[in-house]
Amino acid sequence: MMTTIKEQTKELWLSTFDDTVEFVDFYFDEIYADKINYTIQDNGRVISALQTIPFDFKVGNKLLKTAYLSGVCTDKLHRNCGFMGKLMRHTHDDLFDKGIDAIFLIPAEPYLFDVYAKYGYKTAFYKAYSSISVDMLQVKDYSLKISELDTSSFDLAYSYLYKKQLQQPSGIIFGERYFHSVIKAFLLEKNKIFVVEKANEIVGISFVTLTGKLLLLFAENDDIRQTFLRHIADSIGQNTLSIKSNIKGERYGMMLFNTTNHLVPTDNPFVTLLLDE
Repeated sequence: MMTTIKEQTKELWLSTFDDTVEFVDFYFDEIYADKINYTIQDNGRVISALQTIPFDFKVGNKLLKTAYLSGVCTDKLHRNCGFMGKLMRHTHDDLFDKGIDAIFLIPAEPYLFDVYAKYGYKTAFYKAYSSISVDMLQVKDYSLKISELDTSSFDLAYSYLYKKQLQQPSGIIFGERYFHSVIKAFLLEKNKIFVVEKANEIVGISFVTLTGKLLLLFAENDDIRQTFLRHIADSIGQNTLSIKSNIKGERYGMMLFNTTNHLVPTDNPFVTLLLDE
């Protein structure tokens, strides 16, 4: 029985990565699209594939059109034969011909930084985690309403997150479709999304894993931030929270630019996809 390119790509993903079936089902239902899927086929079968997810990416005062390379994989029987290099070069040429400013990726293993460097990618962003003890947190603002994100508030939450991401010096900007999709995946993994309201307006948002890792945190001021963090720690039963930042610590991601006019950002972009950790 003939299978579609999408089905074959999904099978290749499942045989390559250690993701749960639930996550892979989500990815191919919510994120995948034929128009962003690049493949190499052999005798009618997909043997190498990757997807290019579109994102705006702020660098200084500019918004770049970028694509995130996801699901880069080759069938085990066809590795070390040059297929991935061929697919990468074709993908780069096609995206740049379409006017994409830059392509970025997040290597799954440290050795892959050297592999992708051969295609022109340069390390462009980093990540680090800072730990904060509950004992250091005080409730500073008793007028706040803190709750888990409700489906009726998705649009308001997105508007707030979009505003805060635009205020960053440099970093990824979620599109509305991606935001709605990633919420489903994040909650599917039993994680939590909290929002803070003051006078019926959202003034903070955070994406939190059950182990106390905050992958994304925004708050309007330090009093709100402290109160917010204390509530999160109490809600998930953790004595210590770990907050992701863009401090130049561990290498995290790489970028390839369309022209030499664009240089790797110097202000350490903040990047989180909420699906990669």
